[in-house]
Amino acid sequence: MKVKDIPYFDRPREKLFARGAASLSDEELMMIILGSGIKGKPVNYVAKKVVGFIKERMMGTDGFEENFKKYFNNLKSIDGVGFAKASLIIAAYEFFFRCNDRVENTIISARDIYPLVNSIIAKKQEHLIVFNLNGRNRIISKNVVTVGLIDQSLVHPREIYSNAIKEMAASIILVHNHPSGDLEPSMDDIKTTEQIKKAGDILGIPLLDHIIVSKNGYYSFKESRLL
Repeated sequence: MKVKDIPYFDRPREKLFARGAASLSDEELMMIILGSGIKGKPVNYVAKKVVGFIKERMMGTDGFEENFKKYFNNLKSIDGVGFAKASLIIAAYEFFFRCNDRVENTIISARDIYPLVNSIIAKKQEHLIVFNLNGRNRIISKNVVTVGLIDQSLVHPREIYSNAIKEMAASIILVHNHPSGDLEPSMDDIKTTEQIKKAGDILGIPLLDHIIVSKNGYYSFKESRLL
């Protein structure tokens, strides 16, 4: 069925305006994002295929970044999607997760951060995340800065603080995972933390904590009085 064959007030855009976005099904929301279908493949057909793919292959996974190109190419190959619409879908998906990460939680301790980094706990490589905070210790943004070994020769303060400066953050918190499960900081962890702390003191954007996470819990430099 083409959109023009749907009763006027039941069409996705009109329904959204009249009843609110919550009244739309997943397929109807996707129809609005896609805008149109192609000859022989109306937009509701394409939307159903896209939503099915997202629910089956993308939702509930923590490998979006690593599998980005695969997801993009799979979406692009769906009849009626193509490069432009695949880009739009991926952009909307990423935007949702960025907004979802910008929670209004006030960060008081490492315990508040731990639930927000579940996606890296089981990773086989070390991931370094920077949380930028405002003056009330609320999260402005969450950014993956490096993937791989975390040491002072590979992690430059410029990479850590570039977004914090742009976003006028009041402070930052570093988080990285230990794939081994061992929560004790290595010498590289300690030296890197000292280097970043010095840079933060100079910039006036202090490093509040560096937290190591694994399946066994977390280790806080601040709580261990190493900061």
